[in-house]
Amino acid sequence: MNARILVVCTANACRSPLAEQLLRARLGGWLPSEFSVSSAGTRVAYNHPACREAGRLLERLGLDQAGHQPRQLTRELIDDAQLVLTAERDHRAAVARLAPEARWRTFTLREAAALAEAARAAGPRGDLYRAASAHGPAERLADFVDDLNRARGLVEPTFDIADGHGSSARRHRAALQLVDEAVAGIAAGLALDRTLPQN
Repeated sequence: MNARILVVCTANACRSPLAEQLLRARLGGWLPSEFSVSSAGTRVAYNHPACREAGRLLERLGLDQAGHQPRQLTRELIDDAQLVLTAERDHRAAVARLAPEARWRTFTLREAAALAEAARAAGPRGDLYRAASAHGPAERLADFVDDLNRARGLVEPTFDIADGHGSSARRHRAALQLVDEAVAGIAAGLALDRTLPQN
């Protein structure tokens, strides 16, 4: 059974597609058929194109968002995901409004990375580096979500990644860096980190 991750931002044109591709690169590089990563937006405009600057940043990392079409966040997408990652707390709240029972498996990207680090530091029960052979991907992801919840209250994580869409290349690079740092922490929590080339 595939492990299913959903990434959410506002327009599904910049931050969530960035996170989606970075997660696929880090997780899919190790287990190409076991992790399914998708993205959606809380306020998607019809036929809204993907962000060109985000595409250029991905190209510099050897990644590709060709064919990406922004899509609206729905209850069905949330229900299908084992882990929901959001760019901001407002997106996390939007997920909770659509699917209140998904609160326990919904985190901002930076929150998830900080909680994963806290869980690793907390001791044996917080050790996220479980042997890859011990669990299938879906079970490993479920364990990861459980440990993130156990780590709540251990840290005061920073949460939001600002929207760089429609702004300067510098702001896009800053968003990409924050997304990549968070993705690296999440992948490390799953013991599946894969280093990407520097841009």
